[in-house]
Amino acid sequence: MQKEKLTELLNKGLVFFNPHAANYWHSVTPCNVFNKPNKPGLYYLDFSSKADYAQHFDSKGIPMFKYADEIPLTYHATVICQYALGLYDCLYKTDFKDDGIRKKFITQSDWLVENKSIKNKAALWLFDYPEKSYKISPPWFSAMTQGEAISVLCRAYLLNHDTKYLIAAEEAVIPFELPVSEGGVVNKFNNIIIYEEYPAYRVTGVLNGYIFSLFGLYDLSCISKNSTAKNLFDIGIENIIKLLEFYDLGYWSRYDLFAYPNKNPASYTYHNIHIEQLKALYILTGRNELLEYSDKWSRQNQKITNRMKALINKIIYMKSN
Repeated sequence: MQKEKLTELLNKGLVFFNPHAANYWHSVTPCNVFNKPNKPGLYYLDFSSKADYAQHFDSKGIPMFKYADEIPLTYHATVICQYALGLYDCLYKTDFKDDGIRKKFITQSDWLVENKSIKNKAALWLFDYPEKSYKISPPWFSAMTQGEAISVLCRAYLLNHDTKYLIAAEEAVIPFELPVSEGGVVNKFNNIIIYEEYPAYRVTGVLNGYIFSLFGLYDLSCISKNSTAKNLFDIGIENIIKLLEFYDLGYWSRYDLFAYPNKNPASYTYHNIHIEQLKALYILTGRNELLEYSDKWSRQNQKITNRMKALINKIIYMKSN
């Protein structure tokens, strides 16, 4: 496994200069929407590459994930959600005519319903391993995973019209109303709200995870009569616009705010995900601030000197932390 970790790190570095070398985990996923949708359709980033899963499946066709040497092969809700969203993108492109892909997608959706944990009426998908980078002890859950699960469940509901998916999606929104200290996913940085991919003892502020959670809230706001998701999405948009200046390094984007003001540049993949996510959010909201940062970071990405600087500073940050 140590060899695999080294290979992963080398691939991350190589992708800065040769994006086509990206493996499954570091692939660039471009914006997948061109007009504001009124219901969930193609996922906001093109996840079709995620349908070609890179590791193992169980006997029912659920992806299994190996995280680290000390942690056995396990079910990882984020991996399952992204695999499901990749399947849905592929199914959508067949005009929903491929029954094999449909069945695989519903299998993942059913796994989410059957494996949710309920706490204080909230549906949670828990991780049973420690997150060492941010010092989080198990069990823990993630705004990103909650949002991606909502996105999967909303599409399953539209596909099968089974209310169990809609109910689970609505239950999954509850943690977005609570601070981390009370069992939710809400933290604040400079008094600005963040939906935390990693709810820790201090603000982590992982940008891509925050935005993925917003996609889920938007999906549910399109199909639910409950206004909670719409309100939480609007709150998230207003606050992420306020936060963007803190993620801007002047030559690249930050990955997170955990050690702010120390500079933790995003990897090449995540920098490009930020660009494409903001482009998608602009299409959903029409907020020019989002497009301005997307365009700015895209221009920065074109300069090889910026890529080199980001890679060097990423290595320095990793060594110091």
